[in-house]
Amino acid sequence: MTHALRLSTGGAAAAAAALLIATRWPFAPRHLYYFDNINFALAIERFDPSLHQPQPPGYPLFVGLTRLLHLAIPSVEAVFFAAGILLAVAALLLTRALGERMFSPRAGWFAAWLLLFNPVFWLGGVTHQVRLSLAAGGMAVAYACWRARETGHARWFYVASGILAAACGFRPAMIVYLAPLLLWTGWRGRFTLRQWTAAAALFGGIAGSWFAVTVWASGGLVAFWNLLQGYAQEQFHGSSLVYGAPAQAAGRMVEAAFVWTFLGVFSWIWALPWLERRGVADRGTAGFLAVAFLPAFLFHALIHVGDPDHTLITVPLVCLLGGRTLERARINVPAAAAAAMALNVLLWLVPPPGLARAASARAVRAVDRITSATFDAIREQQRAGPVVLICYEGRVTWRHLSYYFPDVPLYVLHAAADAPAWLLRGRTMEEPEVRDGAYVLPADATVLWVVEPPAAPSIDPPAEAAGPVFRSGAGPFSFRHYRFVRGQL
Repeated sequence: MTHALRLSTGGAAAAAAALLIATRWPFAPRHLYYFDNINFALAIERFDPSLHQPQPPGYPLFVGLTRLLHLAIPSVEAVFFAAGILLAVAALLLTRALGERMFSPRAGWFAAWLLLFNPVFWLGGVTHQVRLSLAAGGMAVAYACWRARETGHARWFYVASGILAAACGFRPAMIVYLAPLLLWTGWRGRFTLRQWTAAAALFGGIAGSWFAVTVWASGGLVAFWNLLQGYAQEQFHGSSLVYGAPAQAAGRMVEAAFVWTFLGVFSWIWALPWLERRGVADRGTAGFLAVAFLPAFLFHALIHVGDPDHTLITVPLVCLLGGRTLERARINVPAAAAAAMALNVLLWLVPPPGLARAASARAVRAVDRITSATFDAIREQQRAGPVVLICYEGRVTWRHLSYYFPDVPLYVLHAAADAPAWLLRGRTMEEPEVRDGAYVLPADATVLWVVEPPAAPSIDPPAEAAGPVFRSGAGPFSFRHYRFVRGQL
């Protein structure tokens, strides 16, 4: 254990990378995991937030990182996996460093160990790698702010400002999460107006560079602003009271924020009975952690948290508390480390019922199974001749289908009764042919419906199951308010 605590930064990075690859690779999906991942894959080819390549607000520095990796790694799936390893290594090293500065080397080691096996951190590493930038960026800003508090030197205040500006290029929401900590650090440090101005100029220079690129790629400032407003309303209106969501949905989101933020606590809370009473953190440390934690947590509880790994900005802070707890507990160190690892692995592999299941290997495997089975079924039908796809809301999204089957005509249906169908071909939108209110499909193509089984009865006449997809005959046929006919040979 002593040797592990004294590893050089390079040695610690290599060890972290090896552990991350060993624990993440077996669970990595064979295809891009979800809608947002496809957006980022398309952004490697063309960066345009107005086309959701990627989704607003753009994440330009993460796109830049993936483009660099893509120069050496042909597979887009492997590109995102590699990006996740790099960001996770940074998060682990920074968590260890902050824990060491804030508490002790052993506490820092424990905190990084807890983060490594935390189910939410694990999920981010195999599914939504961009969200690992929350952990890496959050810990980097927190470390620099702590050093500014510790030393009283303005240069660390400048470093924190520059890091926050760069981190926001990976995840722009970090300005909301971390600006209070930066401002609190400057206020507590009693820096001069000149020092505040220098920090603001540094932040503006770095953030302005990627922001200008994003605005330009989105079609200008007005277009970008309208894009942000529309996206925020779309994302938040169903779960946030602030955006008009019903109380039940808002309460569910508060519950999700608690569960996903504190899920990893179960791996170390058992050590509390053995806790030494001496060495309680001073008020300054508690205040620092509160300012670092509360803005993001309140945002997740009241405005938006949609997936477990949205909380990766706060999860490392909880791991710091866990590291401090294990360091102060009167328990054999290897035994404590083994117990914490085992409990986290258990949470990942055999999650408790409810919201915790979303941050588990079971959730990842379920999505991967249905995605792979759907793609295999489509390819099987393609061997017999041309196909046309009709997609209605489900786990395998139209974005997946248009990305992995770009040459197949794809009709996208919507729940709204007045919403017209989209036609995509070659990943671009086309005007569908309509005859007497019915969409005209290719005469010689097999029609495959990509819908969830509960929606399949809406296909009239009934379609034949072909694995996880459904196959229709000659037609005409309908689905809810949509009607389809065949074209001429």
